[in-house]
Amino acid sequence: MVEVIKKKARSKAEKLRLKRNKGRPAMADADREKNGRLSRRKASINRRKLETEKEIKSVVIAARERMGIPMSYLNTAESGNALGRIMIMFPDIIKRYHYLAGLRFGEAFARYYYLVGIPFPSARSADLLNVHGRNDYENIDAVRKATDHVMILEQIIGMVDISGLPIKKVMKQVCIEDVDQNMNYSHMVQFLRKGLDALVDYYQIDRN
Repeated sequence: MVEVIKKKARSKAEKLRLKRNKGRPAMADADREKNGRLSRRKASINRRKLETEKEIKSVVIAARERMGIPMSYLNTAESGNALGRIMIMFPDIIKRYHYLAGLRFGEAFARYYYLVGIPFPSARSADLLNVHGRNDYENIDAVRKATDHVMILEQIIGMVDISGLPIKKVMKQVCIEDVDQNMNYSHMVQFLRKGLDALVDYYQIDRN
């Protein structure tokens, strides 16, 4: 026989108490009007905005520290994306010119996805609501150029994507999707370098 345990009904006061405890905590030391609303004075708004930016920055820097990023790179743009972090962690394998080539590769695909209307493959790097593309007639030439550019890049990576080696997969994961999962292994970084070397030659980026 299964015993049925009845839950005690909450009183009206308990329900109100639970409701008050939900939601974002009140902002500490925030300027407020007499009715309790946050002050709408320009100086107060700017102060809150600055404090919010400081909080976001501190959270980002703490996350980068946990990743093992050296102190000297915590505030750099490179530490804010997967390819940059790999360059920082593996400076003997991924050089500055590899990084520049990878950025151009990612930008080319981002432009192509935007113009054609394909949803960007990374939720971390795009607006998920912007999936409709641009269909104005004046944009046809730009779509054609972006498509041709991406096809050339696919061919270049395909030429070095030897069967059994995940070069193409790693290139798209890091440079397009901005994901550095499993990239803490040097052999995976070597696969990335093979693809980036081909792009450095294509874009004629100075290796010095």
